[in-house]
Amino acid sequence: MVNAPSVIRKDYVFRLHRYGRTWPESPAKIKWDATAVGAPAVFGALLAGEGAWFAPGPVTATAPEALANPAWTVRSLDAGGLPMLYDDVGHPLGEGEEFRFPVTGGWIGGVPR
Repeated sequence: MVNAPSVIRKDYVFRLHRYGRTWPESPAKIKWDATAVGAPAVFGALLAGEGAWFAPGPVTATAPEALANPAWTVRSLDAGGLPMLYDDVGHPLGEGEEFRFPVTGGWIGGVPR
């Protein structure tokens, strides 16, 4: 008999940033809090087994100012520190424009916790 993986709920923070990782700088050397803009969006995600992750959507953040080259991050609410996911938005955001966290609405695998 195969045991079903346990499912737990964990809270995460989704943020917008004025810019993302500057290459070749390592993520550990970036002052992520210094580049964060706007209000953080806190959301709950379900974790199952070894890396299966589900974030219900939509989860959005609003740009409080015009951002020429914005980035986004997700980190655990209780762990703080380095983001577990990050990427560039891929286009400028205008003041008041919403950006949707691109990894919501389905189960994904292999996401670090």
